[in-house]
Amino acid sequence: MIRWKNQREETEELSLAEKDGCITIQSTVHHSAEEVHYSLELDRSWTFRKGSLRIGDRSLTLHADGSGSWFDREHGPIEELTGAIDIDISCTPFTNSLPINRMEWVQGRTVSMDVVYLSVPDLTFRKVTQHYTLLRDSNGIREFRYQSPTYESSIFVDREGLVVDYPGLFLRI
Repeated sequence: MIRWKNQREETEELSLAEKDGCITIQSTVHHSAEEVHYSLELDRSWTFRKGSLRIGDRSLTLHADGSGSWFDREHGPIEELTGAIDIDISCTPFTNSLPINRMEWVQGRTVSMDVVYLSVPDLTFRKVTQHYTLLRDSNGIREFRYQSPTYESSIFVDREGLVVDYPGLFLRI
């Protein structure tokens, strides 16, 4: 079980399992008045394939083919998301681990990527461009510079690419 605490005293409890070439994630975020439950399915290279998110009686499911095509719950195409590979769920640091674990990193090189940004609690989504730069790799901790259209921060991850500190937002406990 992996746990994070955020600056608003909310917590997340996440389990990760690998089986038959698939990585599955189950998580609960104790978020303000409501709990956020999400599950993700990734392939062995940490590429997003399916995600479901539930807040109370509202839910959202997205599918992706791993090559930039996205689909709704009924497998209808979502054209405005075309080209995105990863998903970024606003209430968790975990989804930063997807591109961090999927990509090969060279210190000082910036990698730009389109991702599907999923906003919680309103469950809206849009494609955005994000940038990651590996700043340092020391004693099993890697520091990345993360940039999005509206935010910039350092992110510190362990050897497994899981966030240990996202200054001002999330801290692993």
